[in-house]
Amino acid sequence: MTVKMPRSRVQIKTFPVYRESEEVQGVRVLHHIFWSFYLCIVTFKHCKPLVQVDGMHLYGKYKGALLVVVAHNGNQNIVPIAFAIVEVYSRTEQEYNKNYQRLKERGEAYTQWCNEIGVERWVLAFDGGHRWGDMTTNLVECTNSVLKGARNLPVTALVRSTFYRLNELFTWKSTETHERLHNGFTYSEFATKRVEESFRRAGNIVVNWFDRHNEVFEVREMQDGTIYTVYLAQRHCDCGHFQVERLSCRHVLACCTN
Repeated sequence: MTVKMPRSRVQIKTFPVYRESEEVQGVRVLHHIFWSFYLCIVTFKHCKPLVQVDGMHLYGKYKGALLVVVAHNGNQNIVPIAFAIVEVYSRTEQEYNKNYQRLKERGEAYTQWCNEIGVERWVLAFDGGHRWGDMTTNLVECTNSVLKGARNLPVTALVRSTFYRLNELFTWKSTETHERLHNGFTYSEFATKRVEESFRRAGNIVVNWFDRHNEVFEVREMQDGTIYTVYLAQRHCDCGHFQVERLSCRHVLACCTN
């Protein structure tokens, strides 16, 4: 895989095999494997700072779970980011405590690194319901449905399946983008049209008053007269979209143009 797509990342953990008390030479047992394709790594830079992780049980000879990490880009497209085959996945506080203790036994550095992240960011049992506007794991379920037929495959064939299916996805997206860009305008013109549309919607808003020093604005929708307060420094708007989606709403754009 790394030969066909350089700069991809793969990490494999194996255990030795023992016959009675002697280690069998030349034989290793797979414990877990992580892989991410280079295109996925590059694409993640342009996605929301939120990832969804879900697992599906493997039904073949080798048990465990296939974990899939997906993200959402600015065009609301689902982007697979990384894959892993592991033994378990923490969904409850009890499962987390058990796995955390096992990780701690392997070394304090592992648990210290996890503690610095914060459990609410990477453990389902402690996510607190904060999903940045994505309230379900439907993104992952869509990806899981694509890989459903791969769950009965051996590990090598399973990894190969993700490679070819993602290659097909990126090829299709690339063709779609080139057709769009060559359909009468360049990429810069296409991007400009997107910005102009956002500012056009912001043009239907009147900024009544503002505090430039504290970056606090009050805006009014011309259509229905609804008034919103925008706090740019706190990244907050009364409409809720600014803080939930982490993307500038039309009220924020109106304040910026003012």
